[in-house]
Amino acid sequence: MTDRIAELEELLVQRARELAAAPQEWNARLQAALYRIADAAVVTESLDELYRAIHEILAGLIPATNLYIAVYDPVADVVSFPYYRDAYDAAPQPRKSARSLTEYVLRTGQTQLVSAERRVQLIEIGEVQLRGTPPIDWLGVPLKTRGQTIGVLAVQSYDPQIRFGEIEKEILTFVSSQIALVIARKQAEARQAELFEAAEQRAAELEALRKASLSLTSSLDLPHVLDAILEHTLGLMPGLNNAHVFLYRDDRLTFGSSLWRDGRRGQSFAEPRPEGLTYRVARAGESLVIPDMHSHPLYAAPPQYRDGAIVGLPLKIGDRVVGVMNAARSSPHDWTEAELRVLRLLADQAAVAIENAQLHEEIHRHAEELEQRVAARTAELQAANEALQEAAHRLRELDVLKSQFVANVSHELRTPLTNIITYLYLLDRGKPEKRGHYMTTLHHESEVLQRLIEDLLQISRFDLSKAQPVFAPVDVNGLIAILAAERSELLLQRGLTLHLKPQENLPPAWADQRMLLPALSNLLTNAMSYTPRGGTITLSTGLQTADSRLQIGNPAEQGASNLQFHVSNLQWVTFSVRDTGPGMTAEDQTHIFERFYRGDAARQANIAGTGLGLSICQEIVKRHNGRITVESEPGQGSTFTVWLPAVGPENEGKGSAGDRETG
Repeated sequence: MTDRIAELEELLVQRARELAAAPQEWNARLQAALYRIADAAVVTESLDELYRAIHEILAGLIPATNLYIAVYDPVADVVSFPYYRDAYDAAPQPRKSARSLTEYVLRTGQTQLVSAERRVQLIEIGEVQLRGTPPIDWLGVPLKTRGQTIGVLAVQSYDPQIRFGEIEKEILTFVSSQIALVIARKQAEARQAELFEAAEQRAAELEALRKASLSLTSSLDLPHVLDAILEHTLGLMPGLNNAHVFLYRDDRLTFGSSLWRDGRRGQSFAEPRPEGLTYRVARAGESLVIPDMHSHPLYAAPPQYRDGAIVGLPLKIGDRVVGVMNAARSSPHDWTEAELRVLRLLADQAAVAIENAQLHEEIHRHAEELEQRVAARTAELQAANEALQEAAHRLRELDVLKSQFVANVSHELRTPLTNIITYLYLLDRGKPEKRGHYMTTLHHESEVLQRLIEDLLQISRFDLSKAQPVFAPVDVNGLIAILAAERSELLLQRGLTLHLKPQENLPPAWADQRMLLPALSNLLTNAMSYTPRGGTITLSTGLQTADSRLQIGNPAEQGASNLQFHVSNLQWVTFSVRDTGPGMTAEDQTHIFERFYRGDAARQANIAGTGLGLSICQEIVKRHNGRITVESEPGQGSTFTVWLPAVGPENEGKGSAGDRETG
């Protein structure tokens, strides 16, 4: 500031010396004008005020009704007219250098006093071209500072009574340096003010962006992040009407969030068009700026509600687009570089926030999936461990049963073998009159030994799945008649009474008679073994109809407690063996069909057997797609019932294993 004042003082002293020879009155007026011009540079707040002050000062020296100031930008080679007062013409628009009187002064660097005649001469020689209303006199002086021409000060006269001459030329030339100096100074101050304002605005933007960045990174919840992005966008850009965020993945846009100036959320105009702005920005990865949607080709197709301005910005992580943010105004608008800079910075912050939120979501989802997998795997391992424990328990049970079986078989084999050896010895050396008794005993013991071996072989065949039934219609009433005839003498010897209760008109069962008869015979043998002398055994048949899903088997059946048949309206032929023996406890009924198992009654009565008979019966019945049940109470005897599919139209094809379902 001190240097500027010294420069002004030096210039005033120089001008004062130049005017020393002028009349005293003009000297005083010019000095006053110079001081007023210098003072105007200090007191005016803007260039426009300075230009008006200069016009007012010059109007006190010469006729300056029509006056303008032109400013030249040598870098852009553009002439602008920041101050223009004319009785006929409006201020010209900024333009590249042309062939006007203004540019003529700029080219020559000298003051030009151009009369009508002189203007014609200049036009004829191609120095100037006529622009605007032609004045009678035109006077222009170059505005120079530090050897550079920064503009032109010009006055024009359209009145024949007002003419410019050498005096006006000298006056304008005299004050032009001072005017150029104060204009240059004011321009510098204006530029400094603009730079300071821009710096303050930039600082405010950076602070707002810093707060926005902190806010966006404070949460990893994607919906919250998207809402926060739009809140900060509208907060930093007051002129926006609405903003939208779309997420982009696998060449597909999905709606993320939206916000209107009035606070509305979550409302999108429509799904992005495949060839619309949003998809173009996403695919190209570049911003698209549209000052006026109504006239832009992208919005030429209906619906015709699109007015205003819009900017589409890619949200990018490196070269990868993770989304698109659209910011729109409700009326056409020329987007400034400052506005676009703020939006791009926001877009960069938004992309990072979205990426972090999506990564957090993905990690959280993977963690949940991992937890589910771990839980499922843990459950599997637990189930496997329980199965292994159960299997180990079962193996221990089987080991016990095996030991019992070995002991039972050893005992059962030893008894008939010992008897056979004994009676063979007696047959050879005993009393001759008892030879018939010896032979009868040998036959009996041989049969016991044979039956035991056959039971073991039958179990072995079942385990190897070699014993498969050949189905055919079987008359169950006929089977009980056969059994009664075969066992009549033995029943009589044991003092047992046999009752037969066949049901009349009983349809045949769907079975293999060759395989089924031993099972029924085994049940009868079992009843005869446990019924004391004087007791009764009843063989009965019947027909049952299942009206719903029947549970096949009962808790007494090994592994059959959950086995089910789809037996809607299926008829069953039943065969029952009832005895008046000691009956069974609930515990015995739970295990009675297990291999090698022998209940309390067998052990207490010392009844011979291997514990295989009922197991063989159950295996045979299962292979007939049937079931075997037991009803018993201690002291009340036992009833074993075999259920077999009946042959009939309603059961056609239902007796095969393929019709079985498990529940």
